[in-house]
Amino acid sequence: MMRKPIPFLILLLMAFFAWPLNSYAQPRKQKTDQGPEEIDILKDYLTTEVEVEDPTYMPVFGIGAGVIQYFGDIKNASQNPLNGSLAYKLNIKAVYLDKKHRFSINIPVTLGDIIANQSSLKAGSNRNMKASFTSVGLTFEYSFGLFKTDGVKRLRPFFATGFAMAPQMTINTDYTSANGFEYNYWQDGTIRTVPSSAPSNGTLIKRDYKYETSVDKKLMGIVPLEFGFDLFLSDRVQFRISSTLNYCLSDLDGKIKEASRQQQNITYAKNNDMYLFTAASLHFDLFSDPKSFTVEKLLGEVDDYDYAFYDDEDNDMVLDGIDQCPQTPYGVTVDSIGCPIDADGDGVGDYRDKEQMSRIGAIVDADGVEVSDERVWANINSEPMDRSQVEIYLRNASSSRGDRKAKVDIPDKFKKLDTDGDNYISFDEVVKSIDSFFDFDSTLSTNDIYELNNFFFDQ
Repeated sequence: MMRKPIPFLILLLMAFFAWPLNSYAQPRKQKTDQGPEEIDILKDYLTTEVEVEDPTYMPVFGIGAGVIQYFGDIKNASQNPLNGSLAYKLNIKAVYLDKKHRFSINIPVTLGDIIANQSSLKAGSNRNMKASFTSVGLTFEYSFGLFKTDGVKRLRPFFATGFAMAPQMTINTDYTSANGFEYNYWQDGTIRTVPSSAPSNGTLIKRDYKYETSVDKKLMGIVPLEFGFDLFLSDRVQFRISSTLNYCLSDLDGKIKEASRQQQNITYAKNNDMYLFTAASLHFDLFSDPKSFTVEKLLGEVDDYDYAFYDDEDNDMVLDGIDQCPQTPYGVTVDSIGCPIDADGDGVGDYRDKEQMSRIGAIVDADGVEVSDERVWANINSEPMDRSQVEIYLRNASSSRGDRKAKVDIPDKFKKLDTDGDNYISFDEVVKSIDSFFDFDSTLSTNDIYELNNFFFDQ
């Protein structure tokens, strides 16, 4: 007999196309000129996932196909559970009994044929049967999760048991060939048109596997024991592999006889039979509430927002975190770091610079007006000057003189200050000496410092 293989390929293709289904409604994509990073930031701050409280769960529908292998008084030549007759299954997961979805009630519907074929050299042992049926059951299922990924246990083994009923089990057998000849099984393994006791050998014939002869019709009670696993492709789609051992509450093949006139008086055992249904199926949860939903907010909630960094105290459009001139008067034009525009580079912003085009390197007062050297030295000799002001003055003076070096011999007491040995006291060397003096780490006196300044400008 030709066996119909289980259509696993069809089920796998269905699983592949069902994979993108998700339990959450995806937000509608809108056209935007923002870059991917900006969109992700807005999505993080302006959307949030909220868990659904007391979601409503609707029935989960499953559809699949598999093969039936018969175990009874008629012995099939092959006992491979994947080599049998084709059958189909519809399953409705009617209700979950607990919040963790470990316990549930199912309504399985199976449509198929139970086929058995036994061939033997022994007289009376060549029998065959085809029982066509549709069964409806009610089963109690327990499952548990394994291999948790993304907060979901993707693999859930399960087992289930309950009761099923086949209202009309139609049992047929194949007694005659396509030409109407009754099968006569000879002990040499051949099938002929005449019995082995006939004077002639008759004609060799073959079975046509049509199961044309009706033998019995009955109401069949069935006790199923199902086990397998669910693979969660998404929150809405599950792929199930299962095997169901079905125990029949009455005999299926008790009225099946060998189609030989010589064997009509043989009595056969009438034991209850079983069949194994191995199937693959897809289950869709299309109508239940989602576990969570996305909420779009008008205002984002930020826990670690640095208000000091993103504030602009002087309102110059430069954030305080990068503003190097934080007290700029209102309305003053500033550069990229928040400092007032200074066209002549004298350190005094244009908004209060009374001499807009001061000489490069010139020393200016608080109003941006150039100060003569005589006035500077008068202030130095008459009043204490902050060391930072001295450094600014010397730096400006040095920049105005350029790299000019006069041929003046360094006094002996200042030669040790010429650390680079170029026979020239540079600006940096003067500043270093002044710093050492103010830090009380120098042998120079106050008069020596004044003399050092004079010598620097005489070079």
